Amino acid sequence: MRNKSHDTDARPSRGSSRATVALVIALLALVASTTGVAYAAEKAAKNSVVSKSIKNGQVKNKDLGANAVTSDKIADGAVKASDVNIVTVQTTSAVLGDVDGSTNDGPNTDIIEAIAQCPAGTKVIGGGAEWVGTGDTNDNTYLHSSTVSGNGWKAKGINDMGAQGNVQLQVTALCLS
Repeated sequence: MRNKSHDTDARPSRGSSRATVALVIALLALVASTTGVAYAAEKAAKNSVVSKSIKNGQVKNKDLGANAVTSDKIADGAVKASDVNIVTVQTTSAVLGDVDGSTNDGPNTDIIEAIAQCPAGTKVIGGGAEWVGTGDTNDNTYLHSSTVSGNGWKAKGINDMGAQGNVQLQVTALCLS
């Protein structure tokens, strides 16, 4: 029979509550591996970003793709007039006066064109035109066309007023900056 005091078996008996080194290491490995999975689940997929990853105010225009933000992605009332900067550019044609060189109301038709060009870094979003000056700018002066032209607004007008006064075609471009 063996003497229990000289037993060299280092293993605890089945009923013992002592943990072995192997058990402690196994438990630590299990905790580390499950924590890593939870951490990986919160991370974004390759080439993508989640909201938690972005600091407030850090997404800039250059970070967005073309047409990434469209009107259907913006809540009603989210953009206020103070959020939009509109630059108004006006240009005026040369003066048309005594266009037929006579002293009568003889008919004469001149077509004149003027373009209001938006400054660099802005984009034309609208525009218009009107006749301005001395004389009768309501009768016998007509707006022929008014439309976008490159990054500006172009208008053509018809002056059919003969020798009556001095008028100019004034064109306005609305530019978003």
